[in-house]
Amino acid sequence: MKFETYDVQLPSWSLSYIFNCDPSGLDDKEIADIDDYLKLMPTHGHFSIPDSEPYFSHTNDIRPWEGGDIVDVKYNHNIQD
Repeated sequence: MKFETYDVQLPSWSLSYIFNCDPSGLDDKEIADIDDYLKLMPTHGHFSIPDSEPYFSHTNDIRPWEGGDIVDVKYNHNIQD
């Protein structure tokens, strides 16, 4: 099985929804933005968080116009042979 890995920068507020399907504390616009982002990702994949700490950035992959605490995340996509 072959994998293609994408390095993505996600806002820390999005992680509990992405990893645990827990929208607690998110408003409807944040949930919609996450859902729209996830629709752009290739199917047959999964996210993983390497040992990394959140850090401040002026941009992120879900809301490029918004800064905040960011976590570096890997998206591993299964490439079908």
